[in-house]
Amino acid sequence: MLGIIGVVFAFIPMIGMPVAIIAGVLALLFGIIGIVKKHGGKAIASTILGIAAIVVAIIATTTIYGAAKSISDAASSLPAATSSTTAGSTAAGQKTVTMKATATGNGTVVWGLDTGTNTEQFSGTWTKEIQAAPGKMITVSVTGDYADGDSQKMTCEIDVDGVSKKTGEGSGAAGSASCSVFGV
Repeated sequence: MLGIIGVVFAFIPMIGMPVAIIAGVLALLFGIIGIVKKHGGKAIASTILGIAAIVVAIIATTTIYGAAKSISDAASSLPAATSSTTAGSTAAGQKTVTMKATATGNGTVVWGLDTGTNTEQFSGTWTKEIQAAPGKMITVSVTGDYADGDSQKMTCEIDVDGVSKKTGEGSGAAGSASCSVFGV
């Protein structure tokens, strides 16, 4: 019975792992005692299920730890795309990118570098300034609020080091404006 409990709990991440290991060790211990005392099939089954519970729990724990570590490493290697700087304080080789969006009502802007995106809600005018390494792709998309009707207008613009590189506009309840600059 402990072997079955151990195998079942071995597949439950985090909480089930300690239960699976404890039940697996106990099943293995009682199974070995049963084999020594000649209790036959149940003792052998307990031993096998105890070993299986321990092995599955270890494999599952290792897999989950490896996946969590990979995600953590990937997240920590992403550049900080939300930093804002003042004029003249750019890092060597960095370009100052100013992203702008407008909407006659409420709007949603999706912006980002080629490494990821961010979404922000705004009303009227939105501006974000970041530092980007040369060769990066910058995108800005703005959509209006469906509730604001067909008369809504929206625009986007991307400036690099003070020079306008791309503009876009859209209108209507389902309208959108999109701007992309490749190789900043």
